[in-house]
Amino acid sequence: MPEKIITTGLRGMEIAETKIVKLDHELKTILYRGYDLKDLAEKSCFEEVAYLLIKGRLPTRQKLQEFSKCLLENQVCQYTREANKLKIILDQISRNTHPMDILKFAVSFFGATTNSNQKTEILAINLLAKILSILEWITKANFKSLWLPNKSFTENTLRKITFKPPTPLAKKAFDISLMLYAEHELAASTFNARVTASTLSDYFSCILSAIGALKGPLHGGANEAVMQMLMEINDTKLTRKWIENALSKGQKIMGFGHPVYKNGDPRSPIIESYAKKLSEESREWKWYAMSKIIEEILLKEKGLYPNLDFYTATVYKLLDIPIKLFTPIFVLSRLTGWTAHIIEQQANNKIIRPGAKYVGLEKQIYIDIGERN
Repeated sequence: MPEKIITTGLRGMEIAETKIVKLDHELKTILYRGYDLKDLAEKSCFEEVAYLLIKGRLPTRQKLQEFSKCLLENQVCQYTREANKLKIILDQISRNTHPMDILKFAVSFFGATTNSNQKTEILAINLLAKILSILEWITKANFKSLWLPNKSFTENTLRKITFKPPTPLAKKAFDISLMLYAEHELAASTFNARVTASTLSDYFSCILSAIGALKGPLHGGANEAVMQMLMEINDTKLTRKWIENALSKGQKIMGFGHPVYKNGDPRSPIIESYAKKLSEESREWKWYAMSKIIEEILLKEKGLYPNLDFYTATVYKLLDIPIKLFTPIFVLSRLTGWTAHIIEQQANNKIIRPGAKYVGLEKQIYIDIGERN
């Protein structure tokens, strides 16, 4: 009998076939259903990418308009019919509750009050709109901000969490970030979603499994940790000394390295370019300048490259997004990729049930309780 291959954390193992995403190491890019993410970032928008991931193809102009309209109508329905009921429930939660716990609570509520027999893609569109309302509540504990119809989903989101109209560059930078975070193969949260989907559980349970994994600081939350580090240093002149001191103590610098990429995350240069542009537009160079120093040190000392989270921290800070919303925004974006994987898993399903190599004691002799030492 051939010896089973054991790999810690399933590193390097392929446990599913997918048509959703390819991490193309040869081309140093990522393909969403065959489309280069660099091209999508340059020419597309988050709503179009969401359509591509969830429905499996790029939309025509008419289909994209219908999809965007459906998103907007769901936002309006959530705002007018369900907001007060939801607010009564959310107001029972302590303001100190972790935003990801609030999201888990809200998704559980939606799962209990929504007809889960609807098509998965309809449930996803509805949940996207509802999560936007949750982000608004987390930000200011109400749903009374100015409602802005006829704006894109991205612009509505940014206006609701920053309380101001974005510049064209700000809107594009946020849109880019959502596209880059939308899908990334079998990351821990997506794997969780597929495992739950493989049991033929409902859509909301799958999303809850994913959110639970994303809450972990080794998966989601890295961009939040990066910003907290930058704010702790808070001075370009002190950056080098602070990082070198942290490395000497064996401290992990968040936002660097990736279990999949050894020569750099192909998404990082894209988001870095917007961190630089926003710094230029706002004339606030401190965060970007500090980040460049840190990148230089980590590459020289550890051979580590920045991942998507590293420069996203600067982008979100310059957009005036509250730090506590960094990871929930990740949820808003990755919901599209999770949904695509849930649909794909259940379309040709086989329950995911890996084995484990036993390394404990062999068969022991049972000793009567009165005779044990």
